[in-house]
Amino acid sequence: MTTKANDAADFSQQQLETSMWFVRLYVKSAERLIKLELDAVRSAIEENQEMAMAFARAKDPQTMVALRTKLSQMSTERLMKYARQIYEIATETRTQLVALMDDSLGQVGDDIQGAMSKGLRCLPGAEAALQPIRAMLAATNAAVDNMMKAASLASTMADTNPLTAAAKAAAPRAKTPSRKRA
Repeated sequence: MTTKANDAADFSQQQLETSMWFVRLYVKSAERLIKLELDAVRSAIEENQEMAMAFARAKDPQTMVALRTKLSQMSTERLMKYARQIYEIATETRTQLVALMDDSLGQVGDDIQGAMSKGLRCLPGAEAALQPIRAMLAATNAAVDNMMKAASLASTMADTNPLTAAAKAAAPRAKTPSRKRA
């Protein structure tokens, strides 16, 4: 009886530790996002204040047009930087969550197999009964591993494509010569 109580206590302790790790990850990510938001707002206010003062000092329409163009460019750059930073935080958090899930699933599978082995060992013919169960658990573990690999690959592809698109969008465009129609 004591072994079952100890096993249950160990399992509960592991689940509590996993839950606390998840909470710490969530809070850390939320803090980073809130700090990013506050920094972005502060920066936007300062830049817009400077631009408003520059507009007030502008004396001719060309200066105002140039300031408007500069404001538009600054806003676009700030937005792209903000989006990249949010994406980085989300990607790091997702990577850590996937690692947690992978560890948790592996541990649960091991715990189930260990508990079944302990529980059925004392029964006559238990070894023969355990073989199909072990085979099923091995197949399930292999399927979970394949799903995790596929999810990781899909995640990598999703990470690569937006970053490539963002890099292309941020890169200055060269003027292409226009073609004359014959």
